[in-house]
Amino acid sequence: VSRSVRSSMRSSTAVMSNGSPVSIIEEGDIDEYRNRESRGILTPENSLHMLLDFLAVLALTVDAFLVPFSMAWQPPPSEAEMAIGISTAAVWTFDIILSLNSGYYSVGRLVLDRRRVTYRYLCTWGIFDVLLTAADWFALVAQLHTGDEMLASEVALLRLLKVHKVQRLLRL
Repeated sequence: VSRSVRSSMRSSTAVMSNGSPVSIIEEGDIDEYRNRESRGILTPENSLHMLLDFLAVLALTVDAFLVPFSMAWQPPPSEAEMAIGISTAAVWTFDIILSLNSGYYSVGRLVLDRRRVTYRYLCTWGIFDVLLTAADWFALVAQLHTGDEMLASEVALLRLLKVHKVQRLLRL
């Protein structure tokens, strides 16, 4: 990167608690910064976020209705139910991947540093998301391989805990 580009960017460097420097940029310098230091990190305004947020609301709605229904009446499993289960688990898996690759705003500044993004996600929603998504996949595999509907339905009850995602989706 040339000296003129480096000096023209309105960026600053913060220091994390472990002593490593983290670049924080101001709006307007996103393209230059992305080309230099943060390949693959998306801005929060990216249209992919909107699409995944819509799919997440849809998946939450499906989970909110189908899980209690399945627990109460225990209908025989169908291909449609399995397809819905795989689809919702896939949405939550992509949500984790997208969250690990999405910048955020801190004190009005856009943070696109991969280490800082990962650290923040793992300290907030990351571990909870991974555990619940793993439970989804475990329930699906259990139902496919063993045919044990009871085990799958008990694990599926954990899917209702994903209602916490509504808070994140609404950005409260």
